[in-house]
Amino acid sequence: MENGIAENVDGKLETKSPFLTTPLSVLHIALSILGGALSSGFLLAGGFTIFCAGPGGALVAFALATIALYMVMTSLMEIRSVIPDSVPYYMFGAHVLGQTVGAALAWNFWLMWISIIAYEVAAVGHILQFWVPHVHSAVWCLPLFLCCFAIVVINTKYYTAAEHSFTMLKLCG
Repeated sequence: MENGIAENVDGKLETKSPFLTTPLSVLHIALSILGGALSSGFLLAGGFTIFCAGPGGALVAFALATIALYMVMTSLMEIRSVIPDSVPYYMFGAHVLGQTVGAALAWNFWLMWISIIAYEVAAVGHILQFWVPHVHSAVWCLPLFLCCFAIVVINTKYYTAAEHSFTMLKLCG
């Protein structure tokens, strides 16, 4: 067990933290990560990158982005090893630079995710407009946003089941 998290015999990750009480299987966590990486916005942006830069330019761009992402994640892992508390990543700024920086990072994190959700909903609306051309993509945005909101608000078990299903749709489609 490390930092209160352990993998039991059934492949479930369990925690002793009062904030993380629902055990998730390793499969659900892996599919959640894969589903987040293969988002509809990423697929649309990837197609646009290949259209603009060609396959070689897209490979170079994605290789550079992968290197930058690797460096950021390695830095976060090093910080996590120095500050092993079970706090969100934006709290690292509060630990090191003060509460004001922590609050600014928290708001930045929130604004980033609000922007990403809006971008993802617009991307799915754009994809659905391809399949149903007589309906404008803006018509799909509100129902899709409400669906995303409902999935996030419900129980973790149902959220992971929905994430698992959406990931399988992305992989099979």
